[in-house]
Amino acid sequence: MSSLKSEKFKILVLDGGGIRGVVTAIILQSVQEQVGKPLNQYFDLIAGTSTGSILAAGIALGLEPKKLINIYEKRGQEIFNALWLRKNVMKWFLGSKYSNKGLIKVLREELGEVTLRQVGEISKAQLLILAYDTLYRNTTFFASRCPEENRWFNDMKLWEVCLSSASAPTFFPPYEFQWKDPNSSATDEWKFPHVDGGVSANCPALAALSYATNVKKINISDITMLSIGTGATTKPIEYKEMKNWGTLSWGEHVPDVFMGGQIQIATDLCSEIIQAANPGGYLRLQFLLNERFGERINPLSPRPILPLKEQKNKYINKAINEAMDDTSEDNIKNLREAASKFAKEKSSDIKKFILDQDPNALMSPLVAEGATTY
Repeated sequence: MSSLKSEKFKILVLDGGGIRGVVTAIILQSVQEQVGKPLNQYFDLIAGTSTGSILAAGIALGLEPKKLINIYEKRGQEIFNALWLRKNVMKWFLGSKYSNKGLIKVLREELGEVTLRQVGEISKAQLLILAYDTLYRNTTFFASRCPEENRWFNDMKLWEVCLSSASAPTFFPPYEFQWKDPNSSATDEWKFPHVDGGVSANCPALAALSYATNVKKINISDITMLSIGTGATTKPIEYKEMKNWGTLSWGEHVPDVFMGGQIQIATDLCSEIIQAANPGGYLRLQFLLNERFGERINPLSPRPILPLKEQKNKYINKAINEAMDDTSEDNIKNLREAASKFAKEKSSDIKKFILDQDPNALMSPLVAEGATTY
């Protein structure tokens, strides 16, 4: 077997999805058990959007997946915390369903005051987080090892970067960075307002691939990618339901319809591009939160919508709430149980992917003290 396979540039990609990030954290725990070492020592690039940015940041700092699971289980209600009146009535006038005070508190306490630049000094893995700049109308690639020494975001706090990436429209208010150029005599302060990276890339796979090839100059044939989702939302929206939607109704469905719609294109394209140059070099770990459709009558027929009572998660045989902000104990328990069973089902696929792309990977039990932490 060629020794070149052990020199692959390994990318880990983590989707957005709010509280459903607990699904990703469960799967990450399974991946780390297979790899046999902390994930920030195994992967070369870790990319995340929205809730995926929080997970990516934690992994880059050496936090154990178990710790990340605990954040969703124990602190989810701090993040998505609002009075009933605001969540259901006043959001139409105040602009967001939740304030970001709880999210800021959790991020600062869990990630500390480390800067994005310092992450590049702590972790073997490079970190890439995406957020959308509404002023300059572009997606910002927050990179921990930015090739531009004086880039405005290099010394921003990591928690700020994650906050901007997780500021999902309708759920949280936007976040604005403020910066003064230390190398300029001008006293003007630059401002960069940002919202959730899911606006442009809820699955940051294509962005990570672009960064690796264009910025890091990695050949596609030398790239492997593990892409992890938060569970796919599949609730059908029929014509009779949406035909009379106005601005407010469509706005309420932005995270589900528009952000979710990008994922299929990003994952399909990445799979085709990478596997054309490196067969077997791409693995997507994602499952349907609920089975909504039956089998086709023939290969060309549409799939029938199942009766509502039959629309369940196949791993736990019960329906899962697909909302990004359901922090109830029962919902998180359902998400955990389904993700654990999925991860177990995919265990052999994960192992094969790791060994095929890195025959020298250490498959020994994880040694916790070997983790890089902050």
